[in-house]
Amino acid sequence: MKNNRLLKYIFFVLSSAMLLNFASCATDEREEEFAARGTPYGYVPQPEKMPPPILTPIYFPTNITEIPEFHWRELFFLAQYLRFNHKARLEIEGHADLTGNVAHNKMLGTKRADAVKEMLAFFGAPVDQLFTISMGQDCPAMVGSTPMGLKFNRRVELVLRLGEPKDNRDDLRESLIPAHYSRAKCF
Repeated sequence: MKNNRLLKYIFFVLSSAMLLNFASCATDEREEEFAARGTPYGYVPQPEKMPPPILTPIYFPTNITEIPEFHWRELFFLAQYLRFNHKARLEIEGHADLTGNVAHNKMLGTKRADAVKEMLAFFGAPVDQLFTISMGQDCPAMVGSTPMGLKFNRRVELVLRLGEPKDNRDDLRESLIPAHYSRAKCF
């Protein structure tokens, strides 16, 4: 089973790399064509000026830390964005539902956030731009123990911060996370 997932990872990365290489070759040819004609109409995309990606939560089944395959593409393009935007910082927040005890949920949130961080690093995101934190069951997306509420609470949320941090400490958990969460968001 793990070998099968590893092969899927490798296939995904290789196919995405070939696609990016093809796009960059096409861009180089197009840039040369516009330079030869001397026309100012050619727009060549610059990776440094890419718009920030739209971040959606990553939802997990009960007690599972493996990232579902349909999130791989989103994480790949997020990793590429972080590669070219060195001032961007990504906070990866692991959450869990109310089932289980508090320590288990905190550990599960940590493992989910670390799995996302490892996949982003695997796809080429600089590790110094990734920060993980486990919220456990403290900040539910939906209050209650209904199946739908539990499903939406088993997640990893991605928070993209653009620009330099306000203070120059290496550990952003203490400086950003408490300010990011208010009593209105964490019930």
